[in-house]
Amino acid sequence: MSWIPLGARTVPADPACVRPVRRWLAGLLAGRSPCVREITDDAVLLLSETLTNAVRYGSGPTVTCSVALLPDALHIEVTNRAGATLPHFVHDADAEHGRGLPILDALARAWGYRVLLQDHLSVWCEIETGRGR
Repeated sequence: MSWIPLGARTVPADPACVRPVRRWLAGLLAGRSPCVREITDDAVLLLSETLTNAVRYGSGPTVTCSVALLPDALHIEVTNRAGATLPHFVHDADAEHGRGLPILDALARAWGYRVLLQDHLSVWCEIETGRGR
């Protein structure tokens, strides 16, 4: 599988960093092909959700976001020091929080997480671009 890294950014684990990272991703995708640009809104939303969860539930001082282009998808990955819980669905439609993973599940063609060495967690998703068809 060919994998083209588009960029990575490490930011403080602070809610104020979510907006600049969304802008960074939008700018990164703006110069790509039309089939990549058309998924920018979904990509920005999914990065925002995964980054917000990493900031809210992680325990480390920083979070790293990386983006790569696959033959037919955009791969987004957010890595941080894991908190006390792993990603899981909240089954309460009236809950104030817990909508991030259902959004990820609805918009991504695939998503998941990996527990890495030194207590780090990486949450990833892929958004189909229509390339390679």
